[in-house]
Amino acid sequence: KGGRVVECGGLENRCPGFPGPGVRIPPFPQAKLMKTRRHTHYTILIFFILYSTILGQNAKENWVSVNIVRDYKTYINTANLTDTKKDDIYVWVMDEFIEPLTLEGIDGKIYQAKTYYLLNKKKMKYSILQVIYFDEDKNILKSFSYEHNSKLTDFKYSSPILKNTDIAAVLSKCLELEEHPKN
Repeated sequence: KGGRVVECGGLENRCPGFPGPGVRIPPFPQAKLMKTRRHTHYTILIFFILYSTILGQNAKENWVSVNIVRDYKTYINTANLTDTKKDDIYVWVMDEFIEPLTLEGIDGKIYQAKTYYLLNKKKMKYSILQVIYFDEDKNILKSFSYEHNSKLTDFKYSSPILKNTDIAAVLSKCLELEEHPKN
């Protein structure tokens, strides 16, 4: 009742809002295109900064062995180790695997992993902030970043530091370096 019936196909001849044959549809407005390009450039710039920060550490890395008896070697990077006199310690930890790992969702064998930790020596808790997995040639296989609400102390640290664990050995090494710094 009172409605218009439109046949399927050939709508350009029946729909007044649709331009007729031979009418050129203008491209997207230039401002929107420029805005999209600008956002793309910003995304590329942010990615480059993060990538160079992670891999740019190579110039100033100072990996010190952590005494863990396992089938892999563990090191901490003392060059970027924050002031351990405070309760929070931010530290990069590198694990080199004698036998490569395979994990679901990661294509390729993992020969090395770098993990960025937030440790709290007073609360004896920690959080993983970032993990990067590498292949045999030190190419990045996969990278994960973990966001957490760092303003609320209850949510800042995700796990306890238990005795006789790898993370306890990492904290111990950080505290040892605090007591006996090597210049």
